[in-house]
Amino acid sequence: MLEWTDRPDRVVLSAMLGTPSEKMQLSVYETLLCYNLLWKDTGGVKMALAGPGGELILLYELHASELNLNELPLRVALFDQVVGQ
Repeated sequence: MLEWTDRPDRVVLSAMLGTPSEKMQLSVYETLLCYNLLWKDTGGVKMALAGPGGELILLYELHASELNLNELPLRVALFDQVVGQ
């Protein structure tokens, strides 16, 4: 999904990754928190949870001040590659 949001102006790319099994939730949630700590290494890509027991979501914010129209398709393609792995 690609959506525009304000304050600050940015495009947010997101992808639903599924729901972990009940048996794996603790391990997966712990991994998500550790992954988010690596935000500098991931280029700002973050993981989230869509509510208690919800789906896992991969998020990437592209701030308008750092983005031009020629670059947007490349960034979307790179995000799509990450999701497809």
